[in-house]
Amino acid sequence: MKIGFDPLMHPSDKSYATRLAELLARYAPEHEYTCDARRLSECDLYHGIRRLRSAEKGDPKQVVVLFDLNFLRHPAMWPLPERWLRVRAIRTGCLRADCVVTVRAEYKRELTRRLRLDERKIRVLPSLGVLTEHESGSPCAEEKIRRKYMLPNRFLLMVGTNEPGHHQKTVIDGMIGAGGDFNLVICGRRTAYADQLLAYVRENHLATKVSFVYEPGPADLEAIYGMACGLLYLPDKDVSPLPVVGGLRHGLPMLLSDVPLNRETAGDAALYADPASVDGVARSVRRLLHDDALRQELCARASVRAGHYSAPTLARELEELYAAL
Repeated sequence: MKIGFDPLMHPSDKSYATRLAELLARYAPEHEYTCDARRLSECDLYHGIRRLRSAEKGDPKQVVVLFDLNFLRHPAMWPLPERWLRVRAIRTGCLRADCVVTVRAEYKRELTRRLRLDERKIRVLPSLGVLTEHESGSPCAEEKIRRKYMLPNRFLLMVGTNEPGHHQKTVIDGMIGAGGDFNLVICGRRTAYADQLLAYVRENHLATKVSFVYEPGPADLEAIYGMACGLLYLPDKDVSPLPVVGGLRHGLPMLLSDVPLNRETAGDAALYADPASVDGVARSVRRLLHDDALRQELCARASVRAGHYSAPTLARELEELYAAL
């Protein structure tokens, strides 16, 4: 089968189509793949963000992908006439396509409800952005990173932008109430709020219990994930699945904010809490640290769940989708 990808497949990533073609060529080499716009109409199957305009008999089967629903959720981004034309064009393209692929189950439900698409033709698959593979670091390499950032031997890792909406202070307040009985490493971009958090930690005599790591490189961050004994990710709204997928890949027990994207990404492989509740977060952290049976269960579930976000799994699911059309 000859499969063609729209070179402009991702609205913000010009290399997306090329990387997807390379992934499939690696794991499903029995097919031919192209990102050449001039050859798309010659293919047996087309996959892109726009439906091919022609509708002649014998044209390729067509898969349309929607990475976001901004055209429905954020109407103020476009003038009214342009938005109306955009919604109409996308709905028409989805109705005429053989399959619609989106990256979240919530998007599937919204497309079914708001655009009246047949849910049977909508498939939910992860995007390439969450499939970054990692290799386990050696003990020597991890020890080097530990010394570089002066990290404790056992710690919980908290990731996310250092802003109030990620609730680092909630966790620190929980530590104060618990007498600082665990170590915390906060990873994220240095902001004015990060400096406020550092001052707050020092005021409450927790400087030896809380470490700040600002914008580590990808390799360093992977090593820090590998050394952590658990992950905390507590944004108060849907932000990104990447921190959660990182925790899944490393088999970490996790405490996540109870928001739809976290639930959809981690499933039953995590504990969930209201990120604004100091007592609720503190209780969940204690369970994460001290309930050995729960930790083992969450680690096992995380390792299983991580398989959903692997490159071979995505390639297999796409191959099955193409074959079914």
